Amino acid sequence: MSQKKNLEIKEYDWVDPYNIIISDNGNYICYVLNDVLTIQSTISKWELNVKGSKSAVISYDDRYIVFSTFPDSIGILNLKTKKISYLSNVASFQLSKSENSNWLACQLKTNNAFLFKRLNEYKSYTFNNVQDYLFSSDNNTLLIQGQVENNYYLLWINLRTQSIDTIWQGNSSPSNKTFDKSNKQLAFFVSGKEGYQNQIYYYHLGMDSAVLKIDTKKSNIDNDLIITNNALLFSGDGRRLFFSLKNSHKTQSKISEVNDADVNIWNYKDKYLQSQQIISSNSMLDKEVIGTINTYTDIDNILLLNNNINDCVTLAIDKMNNYVLINNLEIDPADIPYSATGMFEGDGKHTINLASTNSKWRKKIIDNKFIQECSISPKEKYVIYYDQIKKNYFTYNILKNETKNITSSIPVPLYNKEYDKPAPSTTYGLYGGLGVAGWTEDDEFVLIYDNYDIWQVDPNGVIPPINITSSWGEKNNTVLRIEKSQDERYSPVYKMGDILIIKGFNKLNKDEGYYKIKLGEASNHLKKLVAGPYKYEIICKSKKANRYVVKIRNATNAPNIYISSNLESYKILTDIKPQEHYNWLTTQLIRWETFSGEVGEGVLYKPENFDSTKKYPIIFHIYEKFSNQINEFKKPELSNGEMNVPYFVSNGYLVFEPDIHYNIGYPGESAYDYVISAAKQLSKLTYIDSMKMGLQGISFGGYEINFIIANTKIFAAASSSAGICNLVSGYGSLRGSGMSSQYIYETHQGRIGKTLWEKPDLYIKNSPIFNADRVSTPLLIMHNKGDQSVPWSQGIEWFTALRRLGKKVWMLEYDDEGHGIGGKNNMIDFSIRLKQFFDYYLECKSAPKWMTIGIPAILKKKETGLELDDSLRMP
Repeated sequence: MSQKKNLEIKEYDWVDPYNIIISDNGNYICYVLNDVLTIQSTISKWELNVKGSKSAVISYDDRYIVFSTFPDSIGILNLKTKKISYLSNVASFQLSKSENSNWLACQLKTNNAFLFKRLNEYKSYTFNNVQDYLFSSDNNTLLIQGQVENNYYLLWINLRTQSIDTIWQGNSSPSNKTFDKSNKQLAFFVSGKEGYQNQIYYYHLGMDSAVLKIDTKKSNIDNDLIITNNALLFSGDGRRLFFSLKNSHKTQSKISEVNDADVNIWNYKDKYLQSQQIISSNSMLDKEVIGTINTYTDIDNILLLNNNINDCVTLAIDKMNNYVLINNLEIDPADIPYSATGMFEGDGKHTINLASTNSKWRKKIIDNKFIQECSISPKEKYVIYYDQIKKNYFTYNILKNETKNITSSIPVPLYNKEYDKPAPSTTYGLYGGLGVAGWTEDDEFVLIYDNYDIWQVDPNGVIPPINITSSWGEKNNTVLRIEKSQDERYSPVYKMGDILIIKGFNKLNKDEGYYKIKLGEASNHLKKLVAGPYKYEIICKSKKANRYVVKIRNATNAPNIYISSNLESYKILTDIKPQEHYNWLTTQLIRWETFSGEVGEGVLYKPENFDSTKKYPIIFHIYEKFSNQINEFKKPELSNGEMNVPYFVSNGYLVFEPDIHYNIGYPGESAYDYVISAAKQLSKLTYIDSMKMGLQGISFGGYEINFIIANTKIFAAASSSAGICNLVSGYGSLRGSGMSSQYIYETHQGRIGKTLWEKPDLYIKNSPIFNADRVSTPLLIMHNKGDQSVPWSQGIEWFTALRRLGKKVWMLEYDDEGHGIGGKNNMIDFSIRLKQFFDYYLECKSAPKWMTIGIPAILKKKETGLELDDSLRMP
């Protein structure tokens, strides 16, 4: 271990295997790592590595793998013979995976040439002047788009019969070609004669050619609206086509100039602040309007779903789409503490209308309520939502026009019990969230999560809910959530008798693992498959065999790929160990008693070469809660404003990440309680140097640091990035969207719970600025002018106050950066300066010149000041 080197700033580009796929029979996987494609057998030791390749496709019959090669070729691997044939001069390729046969389509670089062929045949079909091509999802149709001089065309090729039909010709290039679920219908855009105007063409298998379906000039659409080039969407049953429109910029010319003064008029009756209106004026003008048309009729029956500028339509591709939900985001002035920043994110009250896509029928089903999880069931029998005030799930029966509370008899909370903000209860934020887990066939039951377990609930509210995991999760402090691989759809529909794979997370020891249960089986028991101090992730599953590709990692082992047929035993396929070359880290779960008598919890990171006889400096990295990440593999990364734990640990520091739990009205004191009590407890350990303790954090963590150093002298150094220092001025500030920041302090992360005028003492008490004279800890601030979340003025207030009081304080401000740092050069610079700062105060190393003498603005970009000033070293 003594020979292992410490991590350096340059060691930051660590990547996991990606583009991972498995053959349908489960016998081969492909993945890319460090610009090398690996094709590997899962049943033998055979392996092929292709340098410079980043993608591969496996044929439906598992006989071929087609992959890209550098710089412009593709390889065709015969898995039976292990022989490879090559095609050169290839710009792109696609491989159909139809049970009919394997068709390879290639766009060539020369003269826009195009060819397609069966993999098991020598014969190929070639075309010239091809611009684009697309396989249908069932891979039975190949669509080719070509151009001859100023004439564009679309070819529909039936791959079963090899018949070729020209389905459209015109003088503009078609775009956004979209098949329906049956792959028998096609829709696409064509630019109109005015250049910006779009037309939508439609084709159904069997038609002679595509027809103009939607054109604002011939349809019953307001002349002020134009068709946008956004994605087209067929309904799940294929009977409706959805598209979007926006206001034409010609509407701007209708507003006459009646006043030459450049003035913004702020009115207390405005539902949106002038700042919001100014920022969003263009987006409001370009507000998306969703239109739909029946594809099964020739009648011009376009229906606009949301003409109101505040209406937002939700569409789900896996639904039948006879109905849509229209969410009105309009805010009443009485609800100013809340904001409608998302569809159902718990930030505001919502008014929901259920609208038919076949007529102008619309019904208000939710009126001005705090709700989450609002959606239409797969068969469109119900609308389900979580009422944040009543803390229960409700369904609206579309046929019966009835609303029912369907979870009132469930005896455990269905909201996040750990939610510690004064806003209404939420289903978000608990180890992947609570909420709706899925439905069973024909909308018979809905599956709903509580804090630990899974419930099977009758959407009619007649049959009593059943805890299908028999409260095992709650009894064993394990959060149970149905696991879906990356290639599974977002909203699954389950059948009774299905085996559900469930991921479990133990809140006490932080172990993670897999379990299984049979849905609908009486006296069902949860079976444990695997569990341990790891993070598990199902990447994909073979279609014809019971084989899973799983990525497994923990704090001391980089992510690797494993294969498993039962999720109980695993065979490793990759052996990636970048951490082995460095002095890596270990983790330890620490518990202690806080000043308020609560049990604190946090993760202590130690270097791999830890020596208990030595004294180590320690940095407390704080935000809100970190302990659930104890088994996460933390990669070396450049700092975006917060410290990179592996980098500091590898270089001789201990790092502690404590969880912080909050009392409403006292966010600063809560942070102080957990951090200082942890610091006093850890100071008792013989290997920790209690005189060399530091603090580091970003955003709300930066605020917590500002508060703590204004109320204690036990830390030798602190670094605060983009943190708040003054809740009073912060309360009156604007966010980057133009919104007022008031709600942040009242009901969200600020957690005061009252307005400034109701509890001015709490705003002052929680503001470090009023105790700036008590700060003795040297502080490094990082705050940028472009910060859209925490105004730059907060950093300036804090820096100038501390400077005025003669405190040791530095501030780094990066051009063109926001709430954190994103530019590579800036991230490298901050990573270096952050390390130099802590090295000086906690490691007694020489200080850099940017700290000792500073860098005048005139020397910006000419001198860095990173050179060490050996004349000044900490005693």
